[in-house]
Amino acid sequence: MIILKNLLDFLASWNYNAFIVKNTTNLMDRRCLRTREALEQSLFQFFTVHPYSERLSVMTLCKSAEVSTPTFYRHYPGLLEVAEAGHMRIQLELTVIFEENTSLIISLTRLFYFVAKHALYYRYSVLRMNARAFEGISGLMRTEIGLFVRTSRGTRRARGVDDWICFEVENYVTAVLKWWIIQDGLDVRKIDDRVQEILAFIKQRIEASEKRLAAGMER
Repeated sequence: MIILKNLLDFLASWNYNAFIVKNTTNLMDRRCLRTREALEQSLFQFFTVHPYSERLSVMTLCKSAEVSTPTFYRHYPGLLEVAEAGHMRIQLELTVIFEENTSLIISLTRLFYFVAKHALYYRYSVLRMNARAFEGISGLMRTEIGLFVRTSRGTRRARGVDDWICFEVENYVTAVLKWWIIQDGLDVRKIDDRVQEILAFIKQRIEASEKRLAAGMER
């Protein structure tokens, strides 16, 4: 009886219209997201296959994405906005993933798998020389890079030198990513090798700086 009474009280207080509006809105939001992602992926796919072409039309893109032209214009005013929206969506997702500080090895591995997940976008960015896709990408791991450098150096600390090494590592991470995208074809089986390559570079730069510091002290 108590359960029945609670159920009747719930039904009496339930706002059916609000429920329908909320769930219809969620459904529309999901449809909008799928439509936008389809258009973005189709655009990245086109320029991955035709990196030097400037002849993509809205009609061609809509046909590839299986989206009607009126639907396209309900979401975007033009093709440039499709690319910009795709860029912003992926950069936001990347930022959220790296909000939690972890070890450098875990962060690097996450980064490579993230790039593999968005393969079309990053291939497109390399082939079209879209530097924005890689701006600050390793900067998201700056804390982990700095900690790894300081820990590897041990008791000897050289703040200016460590900062410079971190800057070199950030650029090196981007270079390795681009090589992996183009030469390795985003082969996830080679992620561990690329991560170890980056770690070896850091250790090599630390050893080189140690020798320079030691030579300076001897003088």
